[in-house]
Amino acid sequence: MNLSPESRQYKWNLIKKGGKAKFILLYGVLLWGISTAIISVIYSYLFLPNTHHIRFYIILLIIFPVLGLLWGWIQWIMFENLYRSK
Repeated sequence: MNLSPESRQYKWNLIKKGGKAKFILLYGVLLWGISTAIISVIYSYLFLPNTHHIRFYIILLIIFPVLGLLWGWIQWIMFENLYRSK
């Protein structure tokens, strides 16, 4: 589904009203960080037999959500620059 530039701008304005912190937590930490952590744990469990240690899984479940903070912040900056009002 291709959205028109006006529709994308409108959607960004709605997201922006929700605030930076909410965006970073939702899209960065929850949607990217935790989902990536879970996928990494499953992948490690299935395909990397030497990593079957609970400590390793806990580290993955901590590192990816923390990186999600950075990911969400970078995304926010990119969208701010992309949809900056002129």
